[in-house]
Amino acid sequence: MQKGHAGMGNRVFTFISAVAYSKMTGRKLFVDWRDGMYAPKGVDAFSLFFDSPAVSPLSELRNSESVAPAVWKGRLGEPIDSLLLDDFRVRRKWMSSEPRRQKYSIDIGDAGCAEDIAVFFDYSLRFDGLEKNRRLFLKEWPADAPKAFAKHILKESLFLKPDLAEEISLIRKLHFSSPMIGVHVRHTDNLPFDYLRSAPFLRKYEREIARLSLKNPAARIFLCTDSRKVELHFKKLYPGIFVLEKDYPEDSGQPIHLWRDCPDSERMARAALLDLYLLSGCDFLICSAGSSFSRLAECLPGSRVGYVVGVRSFRLIPFLLDINRGIRDFLSEADRRFGLAGQWLRDHFPRIYFFLRPKSK
Repeated sequence: MQKGHAGMGNRVFTFISAVAYSKMTGRKLFVDWRDGMYAPKGVDAFSLFFDSPAVSPLSELRNSESVAPAVWKGRLGEPIDSLLLDDFRVRRKWMSSEPRRQKYSIDIGDAGCAEDIAVFFDYSLRFDGLEKNRRLFLKEWPADAPKAFAKHILKESLFLKPDLAEEISLIRKLHFSSPMIGVHVRHTDNLPFDYLRSAPFLRKYEREIARLSLKNPAARIFLCTDSRKVELHFKKLYPGIFVLEKDYPEDSGQPIHLWRDCPDSERMARAALLDLYLLSGCDFLICSAGSSFSRLAECLPGSRVGYVVGVRSFRLIPFLLDINRGIRDFLSEADRRFGLAGQWLRDHFPRIYFFLRPKSK
């Protein structure tokens, strides 16, 4: 059973691992994206947007006492965020990624899991774990290339709903007749410091666009971003740029997929999938290095991406100069969004909190 967690790119890469594991071990695969991020809570977002011959309907899932990890006993219908929140209330501390995997997910490299139900979640394709059981790989799987492996699984096991696929096809016909430079600017999560949201950071993209445009003067630009501020910035620089209309949080530093007050989570998910599949239809891709969303665009069946430039946001000197202000920004956000986190810091490290706390204006 794959539990939905994190953003769209993370979920689809985890789905690839889950499909491979189910085929290697002969298990039925259930996909549970009822966590409320991409559809109303309790509604399975996966079945709203995708069809898959590899996935069994959730209605066929039966409760069992034989569950791995055991923490999921009696809680299979709950999202992982509920369990993480319970853990935080007890420990007063958020778990980092690796301990989360160890506590709430099976080891994808363990093909001998004996329990009836095995719960799995992750943030990326766990090809290294799957490789531990290479003897169980199907003959047609590309065994030595993770990207080719992902493409093969997706081609066989993941299909957009017809209406969504038709909309993407129509947009490509109307706007993608010339060579396309896809630009993906991830501008919220993983960019906690003001400097990384500033003009010097965006100029890295602009330099790459200029270089590719010089070599390909007929190319158009398609922009995919999580920030209205970035969208307006690029529209001003490149009047002919193509951007899909979407809703953004009022807080420009809040990730779209964590938008708590999103008026329509299904619309948000649909916009993310349109962006993702249109990026895969570009000839060139300039993207945030390390973004699973961009990497997934390369792996989708029929992807035209032939050249990728990964823009890295981190530079040591500006980072060090901005770190104190960044910590204060973080504490302010922790207080505003996650009151428990700010309270925990005040209770346990009051001197640090009052030294670094946001100053009143």
